[in-house]
Amino acid sequence: MGTFHSIRLALLWVLAAQSLADVASREAERRERVDAQERVERVIDGDPSLWAPGGNVTRGTPPAPAPVPDALPPGREGAKSLRHYQGALRKLDQAIRREERQLALRRERLEAGRRLLPGTGPLDARAGSRRADARGRLEAEIGEIGEKLGELRRERAECYDEGRRAGYLPGELDGRGVR
Repeated sequence: MGTFHSIRLALLWVLAAQSLADVASREAERRERVDAQERVERVIDGDPSLWAPGGNVTRGTPPAPAPVPDALPPGREGAKSLRHYQGALRKLDQAIRREERQLALRRERLEAGRRLLPGTGPLDARAGSRRADARGRLEAEIGEIGEKLGELRRERAECYDEGRRAGYLPGELDGRGVR
């Protein structure tokens, strides 16, 4: 392995020297052509620190300042962005899921109250009315949550339709679009 490595190293050294010789000969030819054309090459003499103290040295002119882009592209002023619709739909989806969980919880409580066995001990006349009151409150809460859930679903559908009218695709609105 050592011999093979040495041979490769020597071969690289020879090739590097050869390519360096090629570069030197090309530079000599270029200088001869410049001398034959009697053209004077620019040579910068002096101390670079004196040319532009405290600044950069450049021979070019600065480019013209780029025009400041408008806040919104023309024709879309007042239009809402894709992120706006995605954020609104995401918030509405979260609220819908939260209300669905609350609805399921209330329905389970109502069903558990219906399956409740009569208690042991002396009969209390008020126990039946308390259960009926609790059942009535749960049914009212279930009705309120159902109405709120319907309103949230309508808001989501309106937001989705508004995004579609704005030109966004369904996958983009749901956050499944190409990023």
